[in-house]
Amino acid sequence: MSLIALSFLPIFIPFMLFLGGYSLGRENSQSIALKASRLSLVLLIIFLTTFPVSYFFTDAWQSSALIRHTALNQIMLGLVTVMGWVLISFSRHYMAGQANLNRYYRWLMFTLASVAITVTTNHLVVFWLGWLGNIRTSKTIFS
Repeated sequence: MSLIALSFLPIFIPFMLFLGGYSLGRENSQSIALKASRLSLVLLIIFLTTFPVSYFFTDAWQSSALIRHTALNQIMLGLVTVMGWVLISFSRHYMAGQANLNRYYRWLMFTLASVAITVTTNHLVVFWLGWLGNIRTSKTIFS
């Protein structure tokens, strides 16, 4: 795999969080917490393996109209990924046996996806949609 393709791999983290939230929210099983924990660990491993490449080998020409691909964005995406893993791991034990667990994990993943989109975007409309996603998911979780 070339360095350019490897450096753009962390861009898929928000999409994987969104798809994980969508698929986990549709299930009603007890293994939702385990699946969410595994997904967050896989995303953390993807980020940690691609971070050196994306941090040291990115140039300004690799940014597009929708995605800003700078070192600061990669660091912020790493913080979102690490905090997501910590939150999901803590929630796995703390929320065990609670009602509507699939709803909780769905909206937690949607929140993490919208924060990751807000951090990595280079377009004002996409930034605004990510910001609205943050507001919507926080109202849904805390209501």
